Amino acid sequence: MSYKAIRLHLVLFLIIISNIVNMMFPKSMGFEIQTGIEYQLSKYTYGLCIILMFPSLFTGKKYYFNKMNGMAWLIMVYIVFGYALSMEFEIGNYLKTMMICLSFVFFEDVLKSDKLNRYMLYCYIFSVFLNVVYLIFLQNRLDAAIENEGHVRGGQGIANSIIYLLPLVFYKLNGKVSSLLFIVGAIAVFVSMRRSAILALLICVPFVYSYLKQNVSKYTALFLFVILIIGGYYIYNHYYYIIVDRFTDMFEASDSGYYGSSRTGWWKALIVLFIDSPMHWLQGFGLGKVAQCMVEAGFPFETAHNDYIEIGFTYGIIGLILWFGTILSIYRLSKMHYNNFDSSLLKMCVLSYLFIAIVSGASYQPHFMSVALFANLVLLKLPQKR
Repeated sequence: MSYKAIRLHLVLFLIIISNIVNMMFPKSMGFEIQTGIEYQLSKYTYGLCIILMFPSLFTGKKYYFNKMNGMAWLIMVYIVFGYALSMEFEIGNYLKTMMICLSFVFFEDVLKSDKLNRYMLYCYIFSVFLNVVYLIFLQNRLDAAIENEGHVRGGQGIANSIIYLLPLVFYKLNGKVSSLLFIVGAIAVFVSMRRSAILALLICVPFVYSYLKQNVSKYTALFLFVILIIGGYYIYNHYYYIIVDRFTDMFEASDSGYYGSSRTGWWKALIVLFIDSPMHWLQGFGLGKVAQCMVEAGFPFETAHNDYIEIGFTYGIIGLILWFGTILSIYRLSKMHYNNFDSSLLKMCVLSYLFIAIVSGASYQPHFMSVALFANLVLLKLPQKR
């Protein structure tokens, strides 16, 4: 096995380990143990992933995802200046963002064929869904959703990871298995009551329907349809009022509020500050400034819950161009000689994220690496030289 192949499979192995650790030691209703080896293990695995992916920045290649290459360097510069200027910021979040940026370049560098170890890939996919089943269905998250007016703390990463993983699931698994996982993920998304994931899931439905129509037998399609009807009926009867409340309270623009409400309030505060500070338009305010501004404004949380605002406020127009330029590169792939299946999955991937980015985002979500893996697997099928 080549050096690059070893690095590739080690990264997948570490993410699998991280998923298992997160399942064994989950967040509990907003409280998480900040000390102890159990909590730190997943962070260590992410750090090792960064070390393994880092050499790809020095290959001298002209990457298709060159903008994510630039974004990785930009984040490193900000971290160095942040420490030099003694800025207060959560280094873990920005290292996660850098890991995502590195993953686009890393997978393009090390993937030489579509024949990476399929068992490792299957374990990578199923470790995410195992997390979903365990944390939501076996850890009383369903009861917590009702008791806490539909809000499952920690559900954001769980639900959104399903959305990020869907293109890879449909790309690599057969129709029955991928359909079953989609149903599990859909139920988990509604149980978790994450607005961003619900929006993204609804965007996925037309693409999933098109795929099932071509790849699943009529009897299997009928069975899946019956399950969805039963599940939809249950969700409507038990969660309809919660779903409505979850979406309406987001637009109550009070000065501060509990988690999930008043998002337009804190978005407005950050946007106004950014507009009133033209000297920061190009390079942004730097690491940790979103959290600082929100705390000073009296909001209870320290992230913008919006990638457009989070990235723009932190890294300025430069960061926005680099980050979203990569997202547009993925969409551009859908126009380049692919069959309808590849094209549809790529579009689903981009459109789902663009909606997630409005009310949540992916810049701190390690599972967004699955988008990088999927896009690079499709990129390998380009007929012409790059």
